[in-house]
Amino acid sequence: MVSSIPQELVVSDAKYKAWGNVRYASGANSTAYTYTGQYSHTADFGLMFYNARWYDPSLGRFASADSIVPAGVQGYDRYAYGLNNPVKYTDPSGHCAVDGDDWCSNNGNKIKSSHNSSSWYLVELEQNYNWTFEGSWTNAELKIIYQVAIDVSSAVGGVAAMLEMFGAIAFDKKAMGYGGLGEAHHITLNEDSSQWDTWSVAHELGHAWDGANEWHLSEGLQNSVGSEYPILYSGRSGSSINYGTSGNGPGATGWPTSNGKWPWDKAKNWNGKEDFAQSFAAYIYPTEAANKLLNNYRETYQMYGYSSYGYTPRGQYIRSLIPGYWSR
Repeated sequence: MVSSIPQELVVSDAKYKAWGNVRYASGANSTAYTYTGQYSHTADFGLMFYNARWYDPSLGRFASADSIVPAGVQGYDRYAYGLNNPVKYTDPSGHCAVDGDDWCSNNGNKIKSSHNSSSWYLVELEQNYNWTFEGSWTNAELKIIYQVAIDVSSAVGGVAAMLEMFGAIAFDKKAMGYGGLGEAHHITLNEDSSQWDTWSVAHELGHAWDGANEWHLSEGLQNSVGSEYPILYSGRSGSSINYGTSGNGPGATGWPTSNGKWPWDKAKNWNGKEDFAQSFAAYIYPTEAANKLLNNYRETYQMYGYSSYGYTPRGQYIRSLIPGYWSR
């Protein structure tokens, strides 16, 4: 409980009414995951993302009918949230009301939290996202990847958009000197899982998305926002392309240049593809992006007048690529 934490350590505090409306809030909210832990778009268009459907906390109802009819009398109300009893039930999947930490699969079957084993994650990731896995994977590793799947689905507006963006993706592991390697329909992660996390997986998904589009997406990003570094697109022009310094960041004058800083932690092999993948990860995890920028450069996008990463030129470019975004 917040009351057990020393007041000087409390950065933000939020309390909700039964159906999800904010009852009390103080401080700057550092996450978009709010009522019952679901991703909130209430500040943008008033809805929360519940994986299968959108939820309207002002109405206490889902915005669309459930594609599955749950058992019981309340199940016939296909717009109902939590069997019309939010004090007892939540609906994290958008398909059925559950109690506690249980889950609901896409066919409407309730799954006990204890069933979240490696085999369960493998089935869910393949059936829902068309992600397959070669070799042996631990429960902890798959849990990280599954969390990324949920976070990406939330950020782009649903599983259908994900499938259109990435297509099928095959995952494997091997020893390497970095966290992972992403390309069209394939992601390899370091066999040492301490070398990667949710951000790393999202970053490699950015590469997979870019690769599935013959690397046009990263080239488009550089054309859109500009950069200071030369970029080589292997297998295409075969020559190094310098896109200049204009637009090198979120503000009119770009990222801080007085001390030669780059928009992200400039690695040895930094290039336009890495910029795109990092920008995609930032779009999925904007709060973490702000922390990374603050830790590396003591500057954030807020200092350039943007309220969140999604409103920066890089964020806007990523958003423009999401299937159906501007029609929602």
